[in-house]
Amino acid sequence: RAYEEADSISPFRRINAYASAGVDVGSSSEFYVNALYSNRKSVSNSWYFLYPFVSATNPNNTVGQALIAVSGGNSNGDVGAQIVRPFRAEQRVDFFQSTLGLRGKFADGVLRNWNYEVSARIGLSRGTYGQTFYYLDRLNAVTGLGVACDASKITVSNPANCLSIPWLTKRFLVDQAWTDAERSFLEGYEEGHTSYNQFAFEGSLAGPLFTLPAGDVAAVVGFAIRTDDLDDTPGYNARNQNYFAFSTAGRTAGSDTVREVFGEIGIPILADTPFFHSLRLTASGRYTDYQSYGSNATYRIAGAWEPIPQIALRASYGTSFRAPTIYELNLADQSSFFGYFDPCQRYGEGATATVVANCQAEGFAPDFAPINDGIRGISGGGKGFLKAETSTNLNLGLVIRPGFAGLQIAVDYYDIKVKNEVDTFGVNGIVSSCYSLAGDQRKSFCALITRNPVTRAITTVNNRYLNLSEQRARGIDFAVQMGFPLGPDTSIGFEVRGTRALENSITRDALSPTLERNGLSGFPKLTGNAEARLRWKKL
Repeated sequence: RAYEEADSISPFRRINAYASAGVDVGSSSEFYVNALYSNRKSVSNSWYFLYPFVSATNPNNTVGQALIAVSGGNSNGDVGAQIVRPFRAEQRVDFFQSTLGLRGKFADGVLRNWNYEVSARIGLSRGTYGQTFYYLDRLNAVTGLGVACDASKITVSNPANCLSIPWLTKRFLVDQAWTDAERSFLEGYEEGHTSYNQFAFEGSLAGPLFTLPAGDVAAVVGFAIRTDDLDDTPGYNARNQNYFAFSTAGRTAGSDTVREVFGEIGIPILADTPFFHSLRLTASGRYTDYQSYGSNATYRIAGAWEPIPQIALRASYGTSFRAPTIYELNLADQSSFFGYFDPCQRYGEGATATVVANCQAEGFAPDFAPINDGIRGISGGGKGFLKAETSTNLNLGLVIRPGFAGLQIAVDYYDIKVKNEVDTFGVNGIVSSCYSLAGDQRKSFCALITRNPVTRAITTVNNRYLNLSEQRARGIDFAVQMGFPLGPDTSIGFEVRGTRALENSITRDALSPTLERNGLSGFPKLTGNAEARLRWKKL
């Protein structure tokens, strides 16, 4: 039934509405307003699995003692029922955004010919999400030792009357002809709610400062004030980690206010002189202050030189700053489940020398194969210890325009270095690094792993947001464009764009080695796309 009712394509409905209006104020200004409303609803019907282990001494485990006897005591008698049930998930999102502003040009005075704009913006988003789930505490109550149902274990989803579940009967396991009482006892449906509000007030001035022989020196100055507020509240059982084999999360709530001022100046240094058809310099700066974090200043310097109209060289160098977002700072603990992955599991069957040495040092036998229920990954926010990301970006480029067939060739080299990037390292990445590295390099990874003290299986991995020491990306972007007429009414054009990555490395912390990801899955060395256009106009 679960497979039969599943959607091959999940249906969704979307409604969008947009309106804008403007009113002239005097001869050179305009008051404007616009508004956008969007509504989206989606439903997904699929399936999910129920696979609890029923204790050998539970009265509804009718084969447990026989398993122990037949195996000569090698089996503990616990039985894992495998059941597939219909799953339903729904999402509803309402979004509204409106901007009111005034823009125009000064006609006279000190700011003559300067453009200005001042605007206020509001954005409101409301989301509701729901899904079916199995009650974890009730499953624990009906699969435990000695009794068919232990009411004392139902600690989250109270009140609930204890119910004996006939796990291994044909009616329940194979036919899945569950009674209403059984269904409502084991399965539930609940919703969570998200609200996100943003208010912004922005303004800018742009215009000429003075004139040089090569042209006008122009500038832009401006400010922005923005307030963001986030509140995500999952359902009661999700907040209390009462889902079986599903991700759970607590309430994530926080707010932040950002204040910025910025400026940019463009200077035409030379024009229409030998070897200097054009030479321009641009410099910009920005000061940003986050209420939640602190402040920083960034800048960018760029230059463009055309010795002749057919050739242009360009270069830029800049810095950037990004404070952790509300979500990254305030994310409540979330639990996710992963398939079991353990480098020490049967490491005697061909593991690397480093893995063998690390597993032996921790006392694991070469045939170590623990009973496990998968790995629980814990993610969460980093308020109080996350730092802001900072980066530098170097770009060197060449553009060639031969002057025939609309041909233009552009090649740019980029080198981006990011420090303290906010990210998660991934459950598998943490486990793998703990055992594939040696010495002090592995300590920070291994400290995030928890093992069962009895079975020694990995049970939990701490995958919270953290600051990666450094990430670097280097490569070459290239683009070729050309087009020409095929006749008076027809033209054809071609465009090829791509990137050849030279480096994509990441370093977790000062003790960890640099991991080069270039060429690995998800990080191709070469990417690109090609496009051809045929245009025909009938007179």
